[in-house]
Amino acid sequence: MSKLRHAHLQIAKDYCKSEREIPFTMAQGQHQVIMQQASNSLKARRLNARASCWLKIRGHDMSDERIPEKIKKIQPEQLGPDRYSQELEMMASSLAYYDIASSRFLDVLCQSTHMKLFRACRASLVNTLRDDLEIFGDNGRARCLDLMTEDPERQHRRAQLLKEREKFSKAQEWLDSVRDSDVEMEDSDQTAFADIKEDW
Repeated sequence: MSKLRHAHLQIAKDYCKSEREIPFTMAQGQHQVIMQQASNSLKARRLNARASCWLKIRGHDMSDERIPEKIKKIQPEQLGPDRYSQELEMMASSLAYYDIASSRFLDVLCQSTHMKLFRACRASLVNTLRDDLEIFGDNGRARCLDLMTEDPERQHRRAQLLKEREKFSKAQEWLDSVRDSDVEMEDSDQTAFADIKEDW
């Protein structure tokens, strides 16, 4: 298990290094869609920030509650071309790539875990247990009895819990008997009361 774990961690590190050093994806269609979504979001935030600066430069009170409404009314034409438009596109492209890469990274790691770690465990588990437990040797019977022996501390705890359960069972039986006797007394009281009414 230690060897498999070490190999699996090394694979994860290699995949992570590959994603950071060599950005690449064949999912160009998906990349374009996500890139457009990211671009729209970045441009909207950039427009909001530029509009705020535009109002501030012109002496507007930025603590005024009407500022958000004024910002919404400002058109891009009023602000002029954004000199950082190319940088926004680069950011959108990077965001789109790493959105795809993060999902791919998880998929690859999960697939690697299933293919290598779990499959190796399934294939070698029986043999490993058989060899490490030493139950097929000359003293196999004694070894099995030793493995089946319960831990003394756990055995003591089990005995305590059984005693507690027995106490609770007796207490429950006593409560049930008291409840039954109360019901019988109520029935007898009602019968006696009915007899008194008839006498009257």
